[in-house]
Amino acid sequence: MLLPWKKQKTDTARPRVPPSGSLFLPNPKLRLREQLREVMRFHHYAIRTEATYWFWIRRFIFFHNKRHPKEMGPAEVHSFLTHLAARENVAASTQNQALNALVFLYGHVLLKPLGLLDEIPRPQRPVKLPVVLTAEEVKRVLAVVTEKLALPLRLLYGTGMRVMEGVRLRVKDVDFGAGQIVVRDGKGFRRQHPFLETFGLQRGPERALGGGRPRGNPAPHPVFLALSLFAGAHD
Repeated sequence: MLLPWKKQKTDTARPRVPPSGSLFLPNPKLRLREQLREVMRFHHYAIRTEATYWFWIRRFIFFHNKRHPKEMGPAEVHSFLTHLAARENVAASTQNQALNALVFLYGHVLLKPLGLLDEIPRPQRPVKLPVVLTAEEVKRVLAVVTEKLALPLRLLYGTGMRVMEGVRLRVKDVDFGAGQIVVRDGKGFRRQHPFLETFGLQRGPERALGGGRPRGNPAPHPVFLALSLFAGAHD
């Protein structure tokens, strides 16, 4: 999830106040979905975050028999979040997604901050350790895929990039001279600089791109590295 403000660490919903001068008033004539899109695009939220927020807002509306959120308030939000924890037994992170979506809806779209909510029941699930592949198992996985597919997988595994960061990586973001990859607008709007040479990837992308575009002949549109890497993968 991409959140421009500090993630809540308590069970209490606090209204998130945007920075001074950045308050955006959506067009009241639009449907709720379009109003949400307007506000989230104004605050530069990720498309996936926008889709996730709308999913939970829609679930909230249907849970209360299609009542408009303007007609509801903290009590209905509390009952919905309690239902997620008590009846559906969702993970705590999933409940937090729903909470963040509703806090954003009321605070920035409807301009009716929820204020303080009563204590919300938290999901009770046993903690499970993630299953992590060993280096040898990773090598075996990469050994059975084609070279065109192996290179993007090696980039994701070796640099720690997220899937969408790898998909949106552009040719100009790979600096072979400095031996690094520039990740622009990553999670939290940070720029990361994983080193290519650390993971033995110094020649891989350059070979896959066939030397890159000749100088003096710039591309009319951004050239995404993923498109070049996957080109011909299924030939």
